[in-house]
Amino acid sequence: MAGPVVALRSDARNPPWRERIVSCQLTTFVGRDAELATAGRLLGAVRLLTLFGPAGVGKTRIARRLAHEARFPDGVAVIELGAVTDPTLLPQVAATHLGLRQAEQLISWLSPRSMLIVLDNCEHLVGACREFVTAVLAAAPEVRFLTTSRHVLGIAGEQLLPIRPLPVPDRYQPDRHVADDAVALFADRATYALPNFTVNGDNGDTVLGICSRLDGIPLAIELVVPWLRVMSAHDVLARLDDTFTLFTPEAAARPTRQRTLIAAVDWSFALCTPDEQSLWARASVFTGGFTVEAAAAVCTDERITATALLRLLGALVDKSVLVRDEVGGVTRLRMLNTIRHYGLRRLAESGDERQFRRRHLDHFRRLIEGIARQWCGPDQIELLTQIRREHGNLRAALEFGLGEQTFAGARLATALSFYWLCGWIGESRRWLDRVLSIDALPAAIRQDALCLNSYAATALGELAEGRRFAEEATAIADETGDPLMMANALLVTGGSAFANGELALAERHHARAAEFYLRANVIDCRIVLAYASTAMAAAAQGDLARAEVLAAQAIAIAEARGERWAQSYAHHALALAHWRVGRHAEAARHAVTSLR
Repeated sequence: MAGPVVALRSDARNPPWRERIVSCQLTTFVGRDAELATAGRLLGAVRLLTLFGPAGVGKTRIARRLAHEARFPDGVAVIELGAVTDPTLLPQVAATHLGLRQAEQLISWLSPRSMLIVLDNCEHLVGACREFVTAVLAAAPEVRFLTTSRHVLGIAGEQLLPIRPLPVPDRYQPDRHVADDAVALFADRATYALPNFTVNGDNGDTVLGICSRLDGIPLAIELVVPWLRVMSAHDVLARLDDTFTLFTPEAAARPTRQRTLIAAVDWSFALCTPDEQSLWARASVFTGGFTVEAAAAVCTDERITATALLRLLGALVDKSVLVRDEVGGVTRLRMLNTIRHYGLRRLAESGDERQFRRRHLDHFRRLIEGIARQWCGPDQIELLTQIRREHGNLRAALEFGLGEQTFAGARLATALSFYWLCGWIGESRRWLDRVLSIDALPAAIRQDALCLNSYAATALGELAEGRRFAEEATAIADETGDPLMMANALLVTGGSAFANGELALAERHHARAAEFYLRANVIDCRIVLAYASTAMAAAAQGDLARAEVLAAQAIAIAEARGERWAQSYAHHALALAHWRVGRHAEAARHAVTSLR
């Protein structure tokens, strides 16, 4: 799943979640030995360590190196918060990335564990991070936190480790090997632009001047170095001097290091061609990265054509505006947060932000609606993986679409039904409530949202709300006479009855749901769920024979389509049925099958 990036490491023989590898960096790690040593020592002594400092100084890079090297019995979780704009989503984001369905499970799940949680980019969520970290530290004595932020969290016991720009030597000394300063970073990154580039007696003072002008800020250095392809180091320094004389009074009032980074980004933008500048601004609507195909759908028009897109993307990669990642064999491009926010500001100034946010929303709505049509088939794991990678983009699209109360935003929220049911039920409630607040919503969209919200509320233990949503969904179905709407309403009404202990009523509702799906000629995951749910209700009442017949019907439909997700509910029903009559070996077999 796209969206916030999580990386998990564990030394445990049987880690409590699916183990993932901390993503490797594509460029070498330069210096920071003192900071790494100090942070490593502090992580063994304190429970909350905050790496704080200005934008672009390398906090994330240091945190990820520490995460890569850390060893805890229950592993290390790295959670990227840059794409999370709603503070209320933080607990759900953390829970989801630890494999939990509900944020309410998080504290009890963490309580017995000994692990490190890294929260990266906390500055825009300081209050939410403070509340979350405080709650976990109080309940889980062996959990430690490493956070990165431009602002301290302000929690009792928080250990602060300032991360400053790389040191810049007073003068260039060709006979002294420097491994931990700004010149060393410049020299290393310059070889990516010009493989034969070296810092020597001829250019050493100039390189030193560049690094000094950039205050040793790593991100600023990385933005400037690519221009060695088209101009000499001397010319780069001269252009920097020109740039720094152009500050507006507002910019001049900012702290020096902030002005330095702004100037470096401004200069990088100014040295892009007009088309590259436009693409930079347009691509900033993506959150958490994007594919080339997504860029083509969202960013191209008569000015930036599909033919020119690859060339322009390549140019932005070469200029360190975009970072290229390989994720599961898929190439994705992303912007660092500082670069992305700069692009968004430029897009807003152009007056085009709403247009490209709408295109972003429409692209992801079409993508999800297409995946929903393929969902009941053999590719569910691959489809789910694809959507997880786009979670940040989906949140951004929903925030825009539902913020403007558009039907497109509502359609996206309801088209994600299968995704919400695969682990994001808690988050779905927030979006679906916003869908239901839209005036004059078409009946089909409103009924879909009501059914999904009923399922989610019931699963979260909000039984009265679950029943209320189901009743309204049924009223819409009765009014329209649509068999598919009636089937959907009966399915969630049965789920509500089951959760309230009304087993016979649940069985009747689910059986009728299956009948209406047949009447609507819907032979997919929905009828599989209807049969499986009827089997579950029968099993809960001790009717093994009926449960077996119904589950067999569900499994036959699912297997014919290569479907696995809805089929698991049928095996769950069979496990319950066999357990109720004392057939424990058969119950265990079906229970294990349902979990695969």
